[in-house]
Amino acid sequence: MQKVVLLPPLIEDYNKSMEVYAQELARAFKEQKLPIQTHLNFLHQVKTEPKDISPDFPVKLKTVLPDNLYFKYFVYPNKINWLPNSIVHITDHSYGHLLFANPQQKFVITCHDLTLLRFQKKIVKTDADQDRLNLFKYSISALKRAQAIIADSKATQNDLEMFLNIPKTKIKVIPLGVNYLYQHLNNNSEINELSNKYRLQNHFILLHVGNNAFYKNMSFLFKILYLLINKHQQKVKLMKIGADFTEFQKMMIRNLNLSANVLHLGEVPLKKQILFYNLADLLVYPSLNEGFGLPVLEAMACGTPVLTSNLGSLPSVVGKAGLLLEPKHHEEWANTIKDLINHPEKLNKMSELGLTRAKEFSWKNTANKTYEVYQQVINL
Repeated sequence: MQKVVLLPPLIEDYNKSMEVYAQELARAFKEQKLPIQTHLNFLHQVKTEPKDISPDFPVKLKTVLPDNLYFKYFVYPNKINWLPNSIVHITDHSYGHLLFANPQQKFVITCHDLTLLRFQKKIVKTDADQDRLNLFKYSISALKRAQAIIADSKATQNDLEMFLNIPKTKIKVIPLGVNYLYQHLNNNSEINELSNKYRLQNHFILLHVGNNAFYKNMSFLFKILYLLINKHQQKVKLMKIGADFTEFQKMMIRNLNLSANVLHLGEVPLKKQILFYNLADLLVYPSLNEGFGLPVLEAMACGTPVLTSNLGSLPSVVGKAGLLLEPKHHEEWANTIKDLINHPEKLNKMSELGLTRAKEFSWKNTANKTYEVYQQVINL
């Protein structure tokens, strides 16, 4: 039986998509009863002293690293449980530096996206930002050492070829799946309770799920909401699942007088997240780039209509089941949403198409194709 060590990101990274990927992959391997023995190496960050960094470290840092980055780059590589005759699968490309830890080991690594490289000029504003970018570049510079690279989408494959000169022959595109618990719920009393609790009755509910990084384009979304309320006189609220807004985003919400129309829900347990997907009338996802876009798939699986940007991997995930727009003109997005509000039959059709589309993605399929990659690596 083939031994596989899965190396996920630190729990303290608070990156839900990366955690979901590692957990769902391990679960699917077990359910499929594939002839592999999986070891999921989840690590908690611990306090570490001292923080002296070797002068031989290839990245010259201008700032003192926070605990999570110090642990990630200088402690984690020494905590790996190397098993004889095993394959090590690094499930997050930003941990590519782990490839340097054991040159004799056979590695598979999953690259979800290279968004940081695409937008580095807009992201770097401080010395700390520059240090983070340089560390990221150090990590992904090791990807070429892997025997195989898995990409979530063709868009990510293209970025690997363009930014890192990775040969296409080393890359395998394997889409993500969606947990079977994400499903359309009819006449659910818990959904009605949430609607009453948050005073969402008689409002058209927009939903956004994910972090608040630059490429998520939250400012664009706030402007759409402002137009819907103030120009188009629509009763609309925005629910946000994920990390807290940045200080700039909070200021923007206040300045646009949207505080009463934006509901930040924070990190939400899976069961409750599914309820919010079903409660929402429309997932709005104006990202400037995505390596996959898991919330889009989760929304479709719940029957929630999707309006998203036409960039990165998103067209390949949505297909013809949702609406795709360039994330350039707020008015176009606002007009599109207003039209959907006024024509609920369009929303119903999008819901049906989304449910059908979501069935094309499964963690079972992801696991089986990943197992095929392991088999290829074993035979190298």
